[in-house]
Amino acid sequence: MIQSASQHVYDSPWLMVPTGAVLALTVLSANAIGNALGKSPSAVAPHLPSAAIRRRRAAVAAAAAAAEKPVDDAPAPGRLSVRALSVGVDGGTPLVTDVSFDVEQGTVLGLVGESGCGKTMTALSLLSLLPSGVSVTGGQILWNGKNLATASESDMQGIRGRDIALISQEPMRALDPMFTVGYQLTATIRRLRGMGRAEACKAAASLLEKVGIVDSTRILKVYPHQISGGMAQRVAIAMALSGRPRLLVADEPTTALDVTVQAEILSLLRSLVKETGMSVVLVTHDLGVVADICDHVAVMYAGQVVESGRTTNILDQPRHPYTLALLAADPHANSAQDMPERLATIKGQVPQPKDWPSGCRFAARCQFAGSACTVSVPLLSSGAEDGTVRCVKADELAVEGLGWLATEVPGQRVLKIVEKDMA
Repeated sequence: MIQSASQHVYDSPWLMVPTGAVLALTVLSANAIGNALGKSPSAVAPHLPSAAIRRRRAAVAAAAAAAEKPVDDAPAPGRLSVRALSVGVDGGTPLVTDVSFDVEQGTVLGLVGESGCGKTMTALSLLSLLPSGVSVTGGQILWNGKNLATASESDMQGIRGRDIALISQEPMRALDPMFTVGYQLTATIRRLRGMGRAEACKAAASLLEKVGIVDSTRILKVYPHQISGGMAQRVAIAMALSGRPRLLVADEPTTALDVTVQAEILSLLRSLVKETGMSVVLVTHDLGVVADICDHVAVMYAGQVVESGRTTNILDQPRHPYTLALLAADPHANSAQDMPERLATIKGQVPQPKDWPSGCRFAARCQFAGSACTVSVPLLSSGAEDGTVRCVKADELAVEGLGWLATEVPGQRVLKIVEKDMA
């Protein structure tokens, strides 16, 4: 009908009227049928979370938290304490298991690992923003005396943005292309701070200047697609700061940016931590970023923390084979004189959650795996301050007295541990 009417648009334009009416009725009918199916208890789509699903998840999380041993020392204000956190798909498949770390006020924690290691799921669980079908199945997320793992949605609405804020990996996901930057930023400030329109406009301009945008007046009037990626990321950071949060969760905020803009964003985050005293959980796969901004680091692999501690200790004296392999594959860890012709690689890939082994999850890719690695390995003290490591051979692979180098083998690069004083 549309094709026939378009052929007579000049001599009989009225033909487009019934054609448009039929098209509109078809779309409305399809939407009505979809809404009816979505409301049916027997046909709830798995990607549409209903109130019943949310209540079931809350009940499961509450039961899991009740089974956990209570933590004696409640975290101080501004301190995040995660204990034995587990995240899984509704139905049983675990995605994150037994993750524990602390974030002190005014410090930056880096979550490092390959894609698929559970970094983003861990970060999103801090704000109860897990995807539909995924929920916290155990452990505690302690913030100001509250366990966020079992908090209700109404409680989390009072925490998100005000106490804990999120910077997403892609800034365009945080910005609506239908509205100007000023409208979105002002609306966020008015909601979180309870300001009037005039006060919110002034606060929006001040926030843009705080994140390094000089021409704030012009940027407030433009749409997100009219600014660059680096500028959009600065606007997203300004939006995250609208509620004056004390903890900022940054999910790979520099991945989609070029090197120069990455350095500017990292410098901005560093200055914000210094000026405001807020804490940051930084999700990244770049050890260069970790060395630049993080005070502590937790290395994750296949949903577990395999090594954690102060950044200087982890980068200078790694105790886990996975951390060693990541360093060998990072050009920042090699000096210009010692830079190999080809960087080392880690054979294989991160296993899928359904394929996780019962023992050490890195054993299939580890060159030093043995019979002792076939059983589950708990987190052990690494011997460096409050550091921990999940490896039974950590003492044998300690960097003290040992060195590492990458040697070339036909068809691949491998990491070997050798004696420094072999001669």
